[in-house]
Amino acid sequence: MGGEDTSSRILLDNVLYRIGVKQLQERLPGSPQPITIWAFSFVLFDVVLLQAYKEITGYTATFLVNPAWLLSPTLVVLAALGTSYLYAKYDRALALIDIENRTVNPEMFNTLTPYWVRLGLYSIGLLYALFNLYNLGINRILEAGGIAELLGVAVVLPFGYAPVFIEFLTVYIGVMIYLPRKIKKSDFAVHFLDPEGLGGLKPVGELIKLTYYLIVVGLVNYLILTYGPFAFGEIIQTPYEKPGIVVNSAFTAVWILTVGLLGYALYQLHSFLKREKQEELARLETRARDVIESPYNAMEWEVTDDEEFQDIRNRMNYVSATKEYPTTFAMWSQILIGLVIPKAVQMLMTL
Repeated sequence: MGGEDTSSRILLDNVLYRIGVKQLQERLPGSPQPITIWAFSFVLFDVVLLQAYKEITGYTATFLVNPAWLLSPTLVVLAALGTSYLYAKYDRALALIDIENRTVNPEMFNTLTPYWVRLGLYSIGLLYALFNLYNLGINRILEAGGIAELLGVAVVLPFGYAPVFIEFLTVYIGVMIYLPRKIKKSDFAVHFLDPEGLGGLKPVGELIKLTYYLIVVGLVNYLILTYGPFAFGEIIQTPYEKPGIVVNSAFTAVWILTVGLLGYALYQLHSFLKREKQEELARLETRARDVIESPYNAMEWEVTDDEEFQDIRNRMNYVSATKEYPTTFAMWSQILIGLVIPKAVQMLMTL
């Protein structure tokens, strides 16, 4: 499973493979995934060709008046790389926790996110693109940057950038929602002999933390892109209006949602570990009673099999020492810092 081609889970990669991108991929240095080729191609079209056309037609390249705009195409490339990277880390996590030997149905973990989730996200992305085009207005877009600006809003954003972000959100949802649920609802076995006392689930906890931090990077970049022209108005300009209460509230809602999904993922793993610990201790306690006479009376109980009793006690100690969260103190500290970063940056940018 660890060597599986993760691109098979990315819809955009599948589509690009069908139109012959495989040959191009093999010729490029490092054989980048199709999603990365797609993202980089649209970035070149947007940053180089469209901005050059603006200069030729009498407009000013966007990044010359608003340098923060360059964060958008940069983030697209990072999202493409991050999508493939997270799928690779997912496969690595499954290998580290020895998924093949910890459940009778490891195949259920081959698919991270249900297909309908991805299709739903693509539908939302299409609706948002149409709303964005309607909200900005074609005439206003043409006044701001001519045909190049219109192509950027009507073509590059919905067909170039949006699919990349949607694929990233797909793996994000999979890690935060579906992976913990699959572990909790399957016959997944807790590794009580884990020397770190995390039930053998530390790689999953690390994957969740990494995924959340990538979302934090995206949120912070969005803040700089959205509020930068108004927070640093003396050096950055924009033809569009300052974000109002709707945008501010929407970002706060998104931030709360990301925090909630992180909490959901950790809670699912916590409840799973807690349940398994309780059930295993109950089984061991039942075994212990079989080798003790009068087990409920500490003054009178008598161990009938010392070797068996000590073995059970040792097993109980291993189970009891297993933490109910697959995270270390250092991981908790990093997670807590990540929780406050997006909102703190928003508050600073809107002062």
